[in-house]
Amino acid sequence: MITTIKSDALTVKSKTDGAALTSIVADGVEYLWQGDPNFWANQAPVCFPIVGSLRDNRAQCGAGEMKGLARHGFAKFMEFEVGALEDDCVAYVLKSSEETKALYPYDFTFTMAYKVTGKTLSFIYKVKNEGDVVMPFHVGGHPGYNCPLFEGEAFEDYEIQFEKEEDANLMYPMADAPSLLDDANRRMILDHESVLKLDHGYFHNDGLFFDTMNSRSLKYVNPSTGKGLQIDFPQFMNLVLWTTAKPATFICIEPWVGMCTCSTDDDVFEHKANIQYCEPGEEKEYIVNVTVL
Repeated sequence: MITTIKSDALTVKSKTDGAALTSIVADGVEYLWQGDPNFWANQAPVCFPIVGSLRDNRAQCGAGEMKGLARHGFAKFMEFEVGALEDDCVAYVLKSSEETKALYPYDFTFTMAYKVTGKTLSFIYKVKNEGDVVMPFHVGGHPGYNCPLFEGEAFEDYEIQFEKEEDANLMYPMADAPSLLDDANRRMILDHESVLKLDHGYFHNDGLFFDTMNSRSLKYVNPSTGKGLQIDFPQFMNLVLWTTAKPATFICIEPWVGMCTCSTDDDVFEHKANIQYCEPGEEKEYIVNVTVL
């Protein structure tokens, strides 16, 4: 099922399948990647209860074992229910089931909501613990944005402008275990700098994984025009930039709470970077705001 929400400046479509966005249009311009199986068939997967990958798709946790948990978790594969729908907002709801508990042994309600206000689209992630034990989790998004946005531009015309200077000494996937990030081999791409010019060369070996960050806001923009997006993620500690190794016309800008399993990590889920916890009966909310410039 596809739903549409609108403000005076934005028209946003999303679907119950994975609670994923399918379109972000402002002034007749489509900002969201429309999917292409020759490059990447997806558009904007939602990541829960993990981001990235676990070693061998499994980990130990306080409630037992997480096993068979694919990259970015199961939410992206699930059919959500529409919990609320108004002209300017929609909320999709996923509740734990025997199917989810076979992978992740917790009782939960996960709500993925979208709200438009003027030129801003808010991604609202809500995680509620419906069980009687503490629940660990990661959460995040994987939206792909068209790059370039306008005819006559190139991918390399765009840049990421961070709100603060970053020391980005990044890990990359291990050659013999690509689901893991290699903590022993890093590459410095920003050294007390705040601007990263986009280049397909960065993505020959997967994405750019920012496991530590100073910024909680960035602009994805063509500096010659000032057109693009501002993305604010005050509660998110991590970020991934990704596109396909085969040069494509999109860039994923992914605020995460959490990170992929690193080569030096053990397999206890509670030991993962920036793990979050919900006490029994507690609900936590995380918001990303995306504003058209």
